[in-house]
Amino acid sequence: LPADWIDQNYVNPSYWVNGYPSGYTYYVTTSDANHITNINNKVIRAVIDSTATNGSSFKYLVSFDNRLTWNQWNGGSWALVDTSAGLTDPNVVSAADDNLDGLSNFTIPAGASIDILVYFNMGVEATGLTSPALSRILIFYY
Repeated sequence: LPADWIDQNYVNPSYWVNGYPSGYTYYVTTSDANHITNINNKVIRAVIDSTATNGSSFKYLVSFDNRLTWNQWNGGSWALVDTSAGLTDPNVVSAADDNLDGLSNFTIPAGASIDILVYFNMGVEATGLTSPALSRILIFYY
């Protein structure tokens, strides 16, 4: 691993989403206080520390321009997602990625920041004991 790495808590540790009905998608994003700036080279990988139970899951979008636009990984490059209908629009949610593999070995554009949007898919009715939990996302870079 590189000598330089950053540990950002994109949502509070043990962030539980309680009581949302099945199929409801809740999301959180990074903010000015916890997005990543000043990476001048390459991301090695992103590691997600999360727990998903009872059919719950997470999906991710990434922004490189301070949350003005959001991108999905299409397998070879980052592609803009049309968010004009809002971030909760089903087409936007379905475009989100199941992981952050697109950040692996990704060269950061000059002057770019990294922000992450995380969708929580509740699966079955969520309770405090069965909700998906996202503790942190680690971004390793050099």
